[in-house]
Amino acid sequence: MLKKSTNETCNAYRKARIKASSCNERLSSREGASEICGIDRTRLARIEIGTKTPYPEEILILADKYNAPELKNWYCSHECPIGKETVPCLTVTNVDRAVFNFTAAYINLKRGEAEIEELAIHAAKSGTVTGDFMPLLRRTMERAELLSVRSQELSLWAEKNKEFTEKAGENG
Repeated sequence: MLKKSTNETCNAYRKARIKASSCNERLSSREGASEICGIDRTRLARIEIGTKTPYPEEILILADKYNAPELKNWYCSHECPIGKETVPCLTVTNVDRAVFNFTAAYINLKRGEAEIEELAIHAAKSGTVTGDFMPLLRRTMERAELLSVRSQELSLWAEKNKEFTEKAGENG
C-alpha cells in the first residue's frame, strides 16, 4: 500500500511512479523504485519533492521503467533551460481525443492551403516575406505548429500504449 506524505508536493515524477505502481507493486515505494531504476533513494526522493532536478539520463530511465514517456516531454518543456523556450508541453489523452485533435489541426491547416500557396508564390518571386504577407505567414506558422503539437501528442499516446499498438498492427 502506497503511503501518502502530506508534506510532499506531487510532481510529475512522483505521479508517474504512483501510477506505475498499479502495474508493479515494487514502485509503490521509493526504495523499490530506487532498486528498479538504479537511482539512489535519497536522490529519487529529492527529485520527487522538487529539490533536485534530474539528469536527462535519469529521465530516460524513469520514463522507461514507469512506462511514462510523457516524463521526457515534461522535463524538456519545464526543466531544461533550452527546452523551456522551444519544446511545447504535450498532453497525453485517450486515443479518440488525440486522433480528434490531430484531425482538427490537419483540417485547419488544409483550410489555409490557398494562403500557403499564395505565400509560397510571393516568397519565390520576391525572395522574402514583407508587408501584407506577414499576417499570412503568422497564420500559416500557427496552423503548422498546432498540427505539429497534435502529431507529437498522438505519437506520445502511441509510445505510451506500444503494447496495444503493436498488437493492433499484428491483427490489422
